[in-house]
Amino acid sequence: MSAYAITGILHIFAMSISMISVAVIIIMKWQKVISITRINRTLLVLAGFIMLISGMYFMIDYYSEITEIKGVAAPVRVLDVWIVISLQYAWLNLLKKLVFKEDKKPIYLFMNITYIGFLICSGLIYGFAMDRRYFVSDERIRFATAIEEVLTAVVIIAISIYFLYHMLKQREKKDFAEVRSFCVAGTIVMIAEAIQECYIGLRLSLGFTVLQEYNPDNMNITPILRGIMAVLILLYVAKHCMLTQYQKRPEDVMRNGKILDTDSIIERMAVDKALTERESIIVKLLYEGSSYRDIAEYLYISVNTVKHHITSLYRKLGVSSKMEMRGMIREAQQKELNKSDNQP
Repeated sequence: MSAYAITGILHIFAMSISMISVAVIIIMKWQKVISITRINRTLLVLAGFIMLISGMYFMIDYYSEITEIKGVAAPVRVLDVWIVISLQYAWLNLLKKLVFKEDKKPIYLFMNITYIGFLICSGLIYGFAMDRRYFVSDERIRFATAIEEVLTAVVIIAISIYFLYHMLKQREKKDFAEVRSFCVAGTIVMIAEAIQECYIGLRLSLGFTVLQEYNPDNMNITPILRGIMAVLILLYVAKHCMLTQYQKRPEDVMRNGKILDTDSIIERMAVDKALTERESIIVKLLYEGSSYRDIAEYLYISVNTVKHHITSLYRKLGVSSKMEMRGMIREAQQKELNKSDNQP
């Protein structure tokens, strides 16, 4: 199998894995397991961008070989570069929300300004200066295109290195420990992605190669990098959106060698929030990890009726997902523990 064919398979792999992440997030939201927080929204956007750009590259590079269509129209070229730039900036924004959420430094304003500036410049260049095969014929515009490609890569790499440096400094930060590997690995991948995209963009715009002929005999690492990023996102979604529902910390289960009484916490919460008896039972079952179908079979009701009860109890509790409900119960447990510890 040629390197060209392997690259095509890698495009499909990256597209498929990112599609799974998108589907998992949407299904969990639909099932009210999670709410679409800023982090979950950014993960959804990241996975969507990888899915779209991998699909586009596969169509441009491989489907065109079958149809013998050479070159792409201006809207496709602009969409191509906009998705790539947006993917890289979406990652930087995810880092801000995961690791630097308390920071108010000017670099975040700089990120937003450069993002808008690069979208405008690349839209003009890819929409009007380039031909159907990404070549720029005018020498002056070709020089400006090269500057824009290099500047985009330099800015993204510089911001990524800045984040990477501060992440490594925060090695002992407790709330960062769980996502450290994900953030560091993803940032390294994005730095490599920016370098590779700059290299390909320069070769195309300067005429060293033409579209659909730049990698027939050499492996293009772009789909490898996007495949790695897609896997990282899927692992994050699985661990922090799915498995977290069923992973309890030891301090949430035991205190001084005794198992904590979750039932009494839920019962008091049910009284305070005026939950019905059936809603109280459903809260207990949800907290212990029962599925909608399991609850429906246990209570001899339909799944739709279970969903109706869950919508009602979420409204009464002031939450929008199972994650928030579990967090609310654990917070109440912690308050009880603190109160008992303070008693003589």
